Amino acid sequence: MMNSERWFPGFWQAIGLLLCFMAVGLLMHFAWVPVEAYTPAYLRLPISYALPFLLCLPLFFALYKRRNRQVLSLRLVLPGWPLLITALIIAFGVANTSELLVDWLSHIDFLDSLNESTAKAFAKMYRQSFLGFFISTVFLAPFLEEVLFRGYFLKAFLKNYRPWVAIASSAFLFGLLHANPTQFVAGFAVGLFLGYSYWRTNSLLLPILTHFFNNLLALVWLIFDVRRLGLEKAMKMPSISGAERLGFILSGLVALVLWCGMERRYRRQK
Repeated sequence: MMNSERWFPGFWQAIGLLLCFMAVGLLMHFAWVPVEAYTPAYLRLPISYALPFLLCLPLFFALYKRRNRQVLSLRLVLPGWPLLITALIIAFGVANTSELLVDWLSHIDFLDSLNESTAKAFAKMYRQSFLGFFISTVFLAPFLEEVLFRGYFLKAFLKNYRPWVAIASSAFLFGLLHANPTQFVAGFAVGLFLGYSYWRTNSLLLPILTHFFNNLLALVWLIFDVRRLGLEKAMKMPSISGAERLGFILSGLVALVLWCGMERRYRRQK
């Protein structure tokens, strides 16, 4: 702990809040089913995805204000273009590296069977309305998830823990949200850089833009895989050729070099 100041939430309190959030999401899913048939197909997924955030985030922020006697502010400042481009290149490499890890995990039979139900659920959402799937994953998820995990959890963690402990903790929670083993690995890896970019810039805008880029890139890969493999197989496991594997490794190394350079720059400025 960096200081003895009480700052809500701590890690285990955040685990409890995240479980409450997931429980609200499950309840909203069942409550939404009777209404779903009367809603345009392209709005069904965006509404059902956004509802738990719209219900829980105001409660979490009110709880924060009550415990700390201050309003939690969300700073949105556009970074300079060199920093933004560097961050997107790093995010590309981190996403590719996590894709390699997911590919490796998909060959473990036990984990593969756990991911099958998740893959079927995502395939159903994709088939129901591609526009709704696009809106939810590319636009809603980057904004709402960053407000919760970086703007709320990480901001509080940074007051309680050392920076890398705080960043790793928020990334762990971010991975848990994805609710299956392979997506946990990808979410944790990407969450580390999203948390780092928030810590160094003290602005939610860079992680939001990076998250947007990551999800857009993942969706483009998915579209190509759907055309080659079919929807169910594309959702269940990545399809990586030998040349793509080499490219992913190289992009990961480039990301590591740029990330280290960014950290040295911030340390010199400090």
